[in-house]
Amino acid sequence: EDEDLVARLDGSDSQKGDDGGDEKVTENGLEEYKDDAFKVLEGHQSSVYCVAASPVDSRLLASGGGDDIGVVWDLETGNATATIEGFGESVSSVSFSCDGRLCAFGAMNGSVTVFDTTINASKCVLEGPIEAVEFFSWHPRGPLLLAGSADGTVFLWNAETGQFMQSFVGH
Repeated sequence: EDEDLVARLDGSDSQKGDDGGDEKVTENGLEEYKDDAFKVLEGHQSSVYCVAASPVDSRLLASGGGDDIGVVWDLETGNATATIEGFGESVSSVSFSCDGRLCAFGAMNGSVTVFDTTINASKCVLEGPIEAVEFFSWHPRGPLLLAGSADGTVFLWNAETGQFMQSFVGH
């Protein structure tokens, strides 16, 4: 049987894994594990900090990372369909709207960019947070986007127009 294997340096002489199962230890001290990933997406140049799947299009995935970019992926081909740049710091949050049309990317410096999947381009940059964006939440019936910032402030925008609507302080 042809299996893909991933090796890691362990340093122990044990033939048993943490779960008590057998692990094959090679002569050089590397343990081999079966890699059961069905797809590997290559494009980030640093750690990946966030991932979101489109709720309506099973082909679309978005990710953000320590290389200060957001990426929209086509899971059928494994290729990036768009790379969103200009954040200036690590992309720490990503979320698709409920209809899958919009995707928000948030960075450690508070930068928020909305990407439109129907035209495969950035739609707008939202103003508000000055600290890391820690989460997003979309309204289930429209383009209203909430973003939580590390300073305890929650921001609300109409992501379709880019209009700031309200902030909630003290959370």
